[in-house]
Amino acid sequence: MKATGWSTHPSEHLKPNQISFEDGEAYIARKDIINIFTDGSKTEHGVGAAFCVLTNDIWAYQWSAKHNNKNTVFQAELTALHEAAIYASNLPNHNASKIHVDNRASIMASSNSKSTNETARKNFKIILTNPRINALGLNRMQAMREQTNWQKTQHNMGNLIHILSFLNRI
Repeated sequence: MKATGWSTHPSEHLKPNQISFEDGEAYIARKDIINIFTDGSKTEHGVGAAFCVLTNDIWAYQWSAKHNNKNTVFQAELTALHEAAIYASNLPNHNASKIHVDNRASIMASSNSKSTNETARKNFKIILTNPRINALGLNRMQAMREQTNWQKTQHNMGNLIHILSFLNRI
């Protein structure tokens, strides 16, 4: 469905730091911030979206969903960002959250209140109404390091979880 007219009031806009393309790597080590890593992927097994939450160097929560095979990676990326934003919006008010996204297009679409994509507009609204949530770009190398750390943590816990993967694979 294409948006017609104003999808938000013209004076509604995100703060400059709420969605940015700065590399979010500096925030990962901070203990006062909840870091959420998102990904959408397509493999021979299908299309999926996932996010994982890092709190005080502990993987505290994970979410994943398999999509219809006709869905695109972009749709999966937007879904992962959407679910992560919902999760972050339900955290106590004193918790600042950084959602690390490795897909520039999903960040750009979600920063546009008049996006033609409904999920992107929903992302915009959630982030707009929750100023303690920030969506940041994450460089691919850091994403790979975080994925490796997460997989090691799961293996060391004896809980090799077969979620689609939180950064690269389904």
